[in-house]
Amino acid sequence: MFRFITVMVLLLFLGLTAVAVWQHGYVGLFTFQLSSYAGMQVLADLVIALGLFLLW
Repeated sequence: MFRFITVMVLLLFLGLTAVAVWQHGYVGLFTFQLSSYAGMQVLADLVIALGLFLLW
């Protein structure tokens, strides 16, 4: 059951990512985040979280 839920979440996220890249392009995803301090904060949180995960 856990594996099914994990696969479903990953597939939904893949779909969301595909739509975002299709509408805005790869660079557009980052320019949107860097257009305001709130976006920069979200991007910084993501980088910190992924960095901590890699160190773990």
